[in-house]
Amino acid sequence: YNSYVIMDEKIAVMDTVDANFKDEWLENVAKVLDGAKPDYLVVQHMEPDHSANIENFVKAYPEATVVANTKTFAMMKNFFPKMDLAGRKLEVKDGESLTLGKHVLTFVFAPMVHWPEVMVTYDSTDKVLFSADGFGKFGALDVEEDWDCEARRYYFGIVGKYGVQVQNLLKAASALEIEKICPLHGPVLSENLEHYLGQYQTWSSYGVES
Repeated sequence: YNSYVIMDEKIAVMDTVDANFKDEWLENVAKVLDGAKPDYLVVQHMEPDHSANIENFVKAYPEATVVANTKTFAMMKNFFPKMDLAGRKLEVKDGESLTLGKHVLTFVFAPMVHWPEVMVTYDSTDKVLFSADGFGKFGALDVEEDWDCEARRYYFGIVGKYGVQVQNLLKAASALEIEKICPLHGPVLSENLEHYLGQYQTWSSYGVES
């Protein structure tokens, strides 16, 4: 499970991790912050392997604001009925942006890739696409293996029947200058992005691989 931190005048943490890794994740976040306090927690996807520690984060950093969309906040209320986010919610719409300082984050909704609340985030400063479950793969980061095989198995096991929705996301991504893809599962992709985008184009259009 991948979680990211963007250090700027305002600090944003991108998603949390599975419940089983609460302590390890909070320790890692604190280590990266090095005494600083996060301003935002951006929630792109509410599946429990990524959202399980939202309440723990809110308790650890009571001054942080949670950034999410309407559907995400509705799910959050059901997942964490005792969590009080009064005065700590920033509800974003499709295409809206959040400025951290030099980094500007733009939120692009990606419903049914593969849950209805999903959104991805584009950092126009570093040209990074935080792609939620998109472009993810099974397997640990320290395993040397080809991306295609496990990413293909992941795609068809997790996202496969939502080809039309993935096509819509690819169309939105085509308008962005992307130099790095940061998914919630698997390695950060920073080279040969045309290959990964091309594979998703083939898979989501139910094309034929040679």
